[in-house]
Amino acid sequence: MTTQAIDTIVAERLEKARSDSEEVRVAALQTLSAHTKLSSLNRDLLARSHNALPLLFSLSASASPLTLPLLLSILLHLSLNPNLKQPLASAAAGGGGGFLPRLHSLLSTSPQAASLL
Repeated sequence: MTTQAIDTIVAERLEKARSDSEEVRVAALQTLSAHTKLSSLNRDLLARSHNALPLLFSLSASASPLTLPLLLSILLHLSLNPNLKQPLASAAAGGGGGFLPRLHSLLSTSPQAASLL
């Protein structure tokens, strides 16, 4: 798959992740989780997408039991790339804390999410 095609998929899925429909959000997040699991290039493309990191953190603040594990999976996949550590920390800090405290907070509120570890 070309970089442009992945970029298009990422943009479409980020837009759908904002949907009011949980079914649409879950499908979008499943795709993003699968793509970020596959390669560091896909993780870079997602992280560099306009407002992707703040969006993921904001969605995680009010996530349902279905979407929270997917959001955490995406964030953990992104953290595998050394070059994304600083952007993740900065995006998490925008929510009033660092990446690890924010991640800990999310994991402690959901036993299902904690099973990702």
